[in-house]
Amino acid sequence: SLEKTVNYIPKNCFTIADAKRGDIGNTSKMYAKTFFETYNFDSITVAPYMGEDSLRPFLEFKNKWVICLALTSNAGHADFQLGEYEGKKLYERVIETVCKWGSEENLMFVVGAIYVYQRKI
Repeated sequence: SLEKTVNYIPKNCFTIADAKRGDIGNTSKMYAKTFFETYNFDSITVAPYMGEDSLRPFLEFKNKWVICLALTSNAGHADFQLGEYEGKKLYERVIETVCKWGSEENLMFVVGAIYVYQRKI
């Protein structure tokens, strides 16, 4: 079903595998190969919390994008992402650290729209 769906998308559309992968190195290598070679997605979402070796296989693909979770918009995001870690919010440390692993040519971040301005009448 996934293959049929991806093949149905026009080739001029940017594709994102919203897979949120991030596992031990060898498993990540197989995920990267599957999403980037088998299904030919342009990008994939990944979870960075297992460290560089879990993201490295995705970052090694040329002309592909890694979209790293940093600050998500789900209700439980504050459980960890807004916590302080060495003087910064955890999501800030994630972005800072992951930027050292990739470049502006292969790396993006999920930064959810989580704050709503409420006007008091």
